[in-house]
Amino acid sequence: MTEPCTASLPAPEPQSAEMGTMSTTLVRWATRWDRTALIAMVQALAQQHGVEASEDTIGAAFEFALGNPGRVRFAVAQRDDQLVGTASLHEAYSTWRAALYGTIEDFYVVPEMRGGNRVVDPPGGGSAPARILPAATAGPGRQ
Repeated sequence: MTEPCTASLPAPEPQSAEMGTMSTTLVRWATRWDRTALIAMVQALAQQHGVEASEDTIGAAFEFALGNPGRVRFAVAQRDDQLVGTASLHEAYSTWRAALYGTIEDFYVVPEMRGGNRVVDPPGGGSAPARILPAATAGPGRQ
């Protein structure tokens, strides 16, 4: 889980001319600069599950992730200058397969980006997986 991770996906086509031009969603590892927005999204996710999670508690989890990227990492989805989603990825070990694997523990997309305005819209539609791109191909300043 320590490899660079960015994915650049085209956004869905605008539904009308008034909606403007197509933008791109970038999926990348979270950085310290994402702290405030990431905490707000994880708090919203917790509330959806009926759990009150304090900013301090989520902040501590975020700091743990930053300091232990081999155990847990946060990925974020960014459209333009806004974070629109997050997922926490946790490393685990399979005794049955004698191999490392990862699980997604938290997955949140802001409400306005759900449904018809999906954050991830696979190229060509359908259920094709998103393609993970090396950080160098993500564009200037997007590492």
